[in-house]
Amino acid sequence: MRNIILLFLFLSLNNIFAQTKKKTTSTVKKENKEYFDIEKYKDWEIDNDHSTKENYKFLKRGSERVEIDFSEDAIKLSLKNINSPYEFVKVFSNSTKRLFGEAIYFYQFPIGIDKDYDENGKLIKEMNNDKLYKFSVQKLIQKFKKEYHVDLEDFKLENYVERFESEELKGKAFYGVGLVSEENKNKTRYYLIDGTTGKLLYKTFYYRREGRSPFYEYQIKLDNREIPDKYLLTFKGKDYTRNEWDAYERAFYKKYKGTKKITDP
Repeated sequence: MRNIILLFLFLSLNNIFAQTKKKTTSTVKKENKEYFDIEKYKDWEIDNDHSTKENYKFLKRGSERVEIDFSEDAIKLSLKNINSPYEFVKVFSNSTKRLFGEAIYFYQFPIGIDKDYDENGKLIKEMNNDKLYKFSVQKLIQKFKKEYHVDLEDFKLENYVERFESEELKGKAFYGVGLVSEENKNKTRYYLIDGTTGKLLYKTFYYRREGRSPFYEYQIKLDNREIPDKYLLTFKGKDYTRNEWDAYERAFYKKYKGTKKITDP
């Protein structure tokens, strides 16, 4: 009987030890011991494309760029590559130099999980920026590679991606993708994508000089209203509306660049 009791106590203590060890390991994984070290960038050059000051530095190394903002309470570090739409942002304590916040951006909007840490490096808060977007950024990238043969991760193409929720449409989530036309750099093909299903909802084009929003056009279409074809410009003494100028451009490129197929967006 005594042996059975001892065995029971041994198993109980062993179980408690295992749970404690597991909990400790889990806590360690959620801790961050990263510190800001300006020496990491001692071999980087000053980026003369921006105005560098004592408390605001722009540095570069090859295609990499880093922006460091020294304020009274914090040090904000933004790291990116000029050929990539991703930006990695980290915020450090100015007094301890310890990391207390980090985030990732894609075409200037936040993606993934924002993380906040306390003064000991323990994870205290997370915010999921992708919660409303069941159709993820990676799925969007794959969609445009497969269906439109465009790599949204290639920043050199000068395209853009946005995502947003519409209060007018009950918080519905959207992606907006603008692809610069190969024929005319002032012309952009626009694709509105459902942020939940990935379905193409609307496509159109617009010129850089125009002020109206493609999403506004989509809302008009939902109301079954006609989009006004307004005056766009005057060329060689003739006034053109948006659609007339687009037709003129297509005819021009078809005539003088007959080897290149001109299509609507």
